[in-house]
Amino acid sequence: MKKLKWGLGIIVMVIAMYLFSFFVLCKLHYRALPLVYLFSDYLGPNGGFTYNKSLEWNAALEHYEDWDVIVLGASRAERSYDPEYFENNGVKLFNWGTSAQSLQNSALLLENLLLQTHPKEIWLDLVPASFKPEALESTADLIQNVTADEWAFQLAFSSGDIRVINLLTKRFFCSNTVWESKGKSVYHGRGFVAVKDSMESEVFQSCQRGPFPRRAFISPSEDAFSALESMVKQCKDRGIQLRIIVSPTTPLYNVHDHAWMMQWLKERQASSGFELYDFSGDKRFAVSDHFYDEKHLNRAGALKFDSLFLSTISGR
Repeated sequence: MKKLKWGLGIIVMVIAMYLFSFFVLCKLHYRALPLVYLFSDYLGPNGGFTYNKSLEWNAALEHYEDWDVIVLGASRAERSYDPEYFENNGVKLFNWGTSAQSLQNSALLLENLLLQTHPKEIWLDLVPASFKPEALESTADLIQNVTADEWAFQLAFSSGDIRVINLLTKRFFCSNTVWESKGKSVYHGRGFVAVKDSMESEVFQSCQRGPFPRRAFISPSEDAFSALESMVKQCKDRGIQLRIIVSPTTPLYNVHDHAWMMQWLKERQASSGFELYDFSGDKRFAVSDHFYDEKHLNRAGALKFDSLFLSTISGR
């Protein structure tokens, strides 16, 4: 019994020291940032575009019971679908794309979003990297920046990564701040982030030269495939149209990874009922005019794509 008490006492002391240390590291600042950032390479910042959209989502729920469209996906989703454009064309859209969003986290987001609203459609912007087993960047961003504590805990416990303990602790000890901009990236509202500039010359030259990838590099995760099947089922059970989209790409996009992703999707499309749209390599998008880096559309490219996609699905 005495040893048990000593053991429990040591555990309590270690936990107390851990929490106290984290509290101090979050409250003391160095060069305008909490000291905790000096001791970790995976704790992304509290606050940012995900925090912006989470706050805006909460406020919007007070005005809209249902949305026409909710967008999910990684940064290409976040930067390709402009709610203002769609609103001007009669479509109420909220963009829940977030940095490096994994399919595992997309499925959890969808599950929680559907508890709050019933959209007519879900648009899922996919890239092969969405199927990666490693999702810490996405998990870190969401755990620290979604406003709902229950979402944060669900994301943490489903990840299976011991580092989420630090992320949860930091969530409660470091304050969040709203970002209006992050370098060239500007938050435009309802989840949409854009860069006005065109592609820099060095990246443009890389696109002009290639080299085109000669093999697939992504090793897809079974968890990611299961998460996507879960999303398909969630939408099907609720009578929500799911549209899976590959938005425009540059010549640096890996066509070999794209091939296995599209094969997997096409094998399931008929039985699953989702719509599939592939704009990869679309020649209507000029690398020099419509992209700001090797992966993302700029503001002009996003507006061109939104117009094209809306006309595609509406038959205009």
